Amino acid sequence: MAQLFDDYSAGAWRPHLAEPSRAWGEPDAGWLEALFNQTQGDGVLAELRGALLAAAERRCLLCSAAAPSALDHFLPRTHHPALSILHLNLVAACELCNRRKGASCEADPQRQFVHPYFDRVPRDHVFLEAEPFAQDAISPLYRIVASPPVDMDLTSRLAWQLSELRLDAFYADEAIHYFREQKASWRSLADLGWPLLEGALERDLDSVESFSGKNTWKAAFLRGLLSHEGFAADPGRFLA
Repeated sequence: MAQLFDDYSAGAWRPHLAEPSRAWGEPDAGWLEALFNQTQGDGVLAELRGALLAAAERRCLLCSAAAPSALDHFLPRTHHPALSILHLNLVAACELCNRRKGASCEADPQRQFVHPYFDRVPRDHVFLEAEPFAQDAISPLYRIVASPPVDMDLTSRLAWQLSELRLDAFYADEAIHYFREQKASWRSLADLGWPLLEGALERDLDSVESFSGKNTWKAAFLRGLLSHEGFAADPGRFLA
């Protein structure tokens, strides 16, 4: 077990590098898998669950948007029961991401999830972009783009995760709600001229990026609004 945990920390958290402990057979595999149940309710490992959820600071570590309510096994316990209570394999996740990720454990290195503890995902280099409008109507399209500091392996996995967890649709829904929520305020500023609205959007973007980094749905959406030529030329048309 100690060697297994050491190997995980050394890089065997990638599915194609990890040896499934399900092959240990019963009763070992079943007993180890069942240990995770002790993180629930009044179980002896409930403190572990509480600490990991608190450390996430109210943000799912898979989508970086919704509040976490569950512990997801990065390497699924159905395949890797010996990792059931390894804290490095437990990820605070929202209900939606936890359900959609399920027991996915792809062998293809480009079809694997990004590990929130081990992958070095830059906060200050943009790799998430949003096109806010389609035919002058709010219809955000999110995508992962190549960013020089991010290697192609990580870029591929970020794009796969966006698609696999359907985060593009989730982010779009969040952005549409935010746009409608802000529309009246933005329209008032737009009536006084684009520079005032632009300044407000830039301040909001700076605040979001300072607190959460450059690759949240809101930061990408605000950048998309600021760079959209049609919106800058006639914001009232989009805010009517």
